[in-house]
Formats: sequence, C-alpha cells, structure tokens
Amino acid sequence: LVAGGILVDLAGKNLVRVNSLHGQGMNKLGKGLIPEAHAADGLVEAFRFDANHFVVAVQWHPEWRFHEDPLSTALFAAFGQAVREQ
Repeated sequence: LVAGGILVDLAGKNLVRVNSLHGQGMNKLGKGLIPEAHAADGLVEAFRFDANHFVVAVQWHPEWRFHEDPLSTALFAAFGQAVREQ
C-alpha cells in the first residue's frame, strides 16, 4: 500500500494480501489518478481520484469473503460513511 494513502489508513499497515486474479491490468494511470497500492510486480492494484469525494478503485475482489478480511470490511465501511455524508 502507498504511504499516506486511503488504503494504508484503512488497513493500519503498509502490506496486505489480496485476492488478485488479473486478466488485465494497468501500469500507467491517467491524469488525476493516484496510486494506492501496487503488486509485487509493479502492477497498479488500487488507485484513487484526486477529488473531494471518496473515489477508490481496486483490482481485486473486496466483496469475496469480505467478512474475513479487515481491509475489505474497512473499505466498505468507509464507502458507506462517504455516501451517508453526501
């Protein structure tokens, strides 16, 4: 996870294991997109949009067995909080 990012704050640590099953991936982000996580091979695993809204995209499946994964649970909780604040 990228230091100072949303996901590292949610996870409380800088290294997590995710259920990443890539058929495709990104190695370069467009303007306004900020990396949140990288795979060991450098592939972007997550990114956010530089905005005043909660916009986070992940390349893994946080919905899969989320109740067993503290980061997925925290990610869904943060999304729910952001929606309630709108």
